[in-house]
Amino acid sequence: MAACQEYMHDDADEYRSCIDAVAREIPRGRKDTTARLLGHYYYAWVGANSSARLSLPGAKAAARVYLREFRALQRKLGVDDKTLCKAVEGDCGQRVGVIEKMERERGR
Repeated sequence: MAACQEYMHDDADEYRSCIDAVAREIPRGRKDTTARLLGHYYYAWVGANSSARLSLPGAKAAARVYLREFRALQRKLGVDDKTLCKAVEGDCGQRVGVIEKMERERGR
């Protein structure tokens, strides 16, 4: 993931390409595969959302993609928002609020 941070605020397309490449490298079929993918895509969403707040072109679309990815894995594993939020430093209340807002907007 650290390798992808260099693109986070500069190029949303490169950020997505990097995130997706790293996800493909996560070994499949292991006991921790789903949890690792959840952490990966959640961190990717946090980064894309941060870039979207700075109005980086394409970042909002990337955030929506990673929101769908991590939410599906989160449901599969039964991990609540509070627990997941602790995986990345920051304001969990604000972050969960953004997630809920994005999901409401998607539902329109």
